[in-house]
Amino acid sequence: MQLARRRRDAADVDESEPLSPGRVLRVWRECTGLSAAELARGMHMQRTAISNWERNRRGRKAASLDNIKLMAAVLRERELLRAEHVAALEGMWRTVSTVEVLPGRPVWFHNFPEPPGPVWVWLRSKTAEEQRAVLQIGPFDREFTVPPGHGGLLVCSPTSVANPPLKVMFHRHGWADFSTGEIPPQVAKGLGIAVVDVVSVIGQHAPRTPPLEGADAYELKPDMTAMRSLAHAFKIRWSLLEPHFGDLRPSHRSAHALDGESVVTLSRATPAGTDGRGALTSQLLMTGEQIRAVRDARGLSRSAAAQAATHYEPAHPVSEKALEKLETAGRVPSAAHFLARLDMVYQTDGRLGIERTFDSVARPRTAGKPYSLSFPSYWQGHVWLQPHGGAPHETCDIELRWGPWQRRVRLRSQAVITTRKATTDAPPVIVYLPPGWHLTAGIGAVPTALDINAGWRPASFAAARQLIRNNINAILQRPSPPTRRP
Repeated sequence: MQLARRRRDAADVDESEPLSPGRVLRVWRECTGLSAAELARGMHMQRTAISNWERNRRGRKAASLDNIKLMAAVLRERELLRAEHVAALEGMWRTVSTVEVLPGRPVWFHNFPEPPGPVWVWLRSKTAEEQRAVLQIGPFDREFTVPPGHGGLLVCSPTSVANPPLKVMFHRHGWADFSTGEIPPQVAKGLGIAVVDVVSVIGQHAPRTPPLEGADAYELKPDMTAMRSLAHAFKIRWSLLEPHFGDLRPSHRSAHALDGESVVTLSRATPAGTDGRGALTSQLLMTGEQIRAVRDARGLSRSAAAQAATHYEPAHPVSEKALEKLETAGRVPSAAHFLARLDMVYQTDGRLGIERTFDSVARPRTAGKPYSLSFPSYWQGHVWLQPHGGAPHETCDIELRWGPWQRRVRLRSQAVITTRKATTDAPPVIVYLPPGWHLTAGIGAVPTALDINAGWRPASFAAARQLIRNNINAILQRPSPPTRRP
């Protein structure tokens, strides 16, 4: 099924008109060729309701996420949209107001959910001049130019993986939104958004790690051959990709001090919101007014948001009254993982607040054993760890094992590090600390934390092989064998 051509020429588009939920709806509807009256009949609504949504009429009932889902269902039933378009329509409508309700920042992250499929990242800036932004995923990165104006830049990919995360780094503060689905070219053109296909530019930079050679290349040769076939299927030149797979070289445990590239020394100040021991506590990172604005921008009533948050942990329901108290008084209820669940619903990637989920003082470890940290099964996003030694400036070597991955860091007592939980089925994080050290950990984006997402290496060649197979199977949408613990 093909989308119809727009009924007006692109030259008629007012590029100065701010992007809004109403404009997104209007352009998507017009690109299907369906009139507002025909859409209203299909949705069993008045024609004026569609008009009010598209014009963002003040004082009128705004469209809700449920309305958008119904609109998409009508267009899908009439074969005017494919399933990939439906996901993109909903994603674009939910995120168009991000620049109004969330502060800009220089770095953004996202782990795409499974199953894989077409995805996009929408880069925007409020500056009157072009801005530069770098997209990084695993060993690959590429700089893009974000044009001035409201439209920004869409970087599209025909498929995705859950791990590693996609990282966006702006030269100045900007906004990045991530979603699934396929945005038709005429929709992007109608909204004044530039579009780039990430496949056409991937791999075109110098590798950050030495390429695989000799015995290392021989160990992974069969799996790299499979990767080469996959690259051919996506029309990506293998010569652009092959030099970047040095990240698959396993790290090796040292019996003594940590080796060069694994060492990070922290000397940052302890973040605000700590208890008497200097341990990070659960806390809001946004005001109640900001949280309400985000909820409105996502098209959710308090009732709908409460139901969506409750869905993650039905045994601990979230009430509409609890959301009202949060938005009006900044009061966080005692419901388990309240902030984490609401963060997932609002798609704020840990910026809503942070929660402490583990404290070794309350759960001491057996002598000589590592700590084992589990996070909520549904959580995808930032997790943080904070080790505590006997003296404020004492340092230690901390080793992390997460499934097939391994990472080592040298830290000062009470410093905070952050990485990401990529999938809902991730195993516990295993943390090795020296005797006498304690650990606090949790979820959410700690503003002062050191990002250690880069630098993770497979724990063995067996782990590296399994990682390659998992990603190939994910992209091909085939069941993957369970990961063998290294």
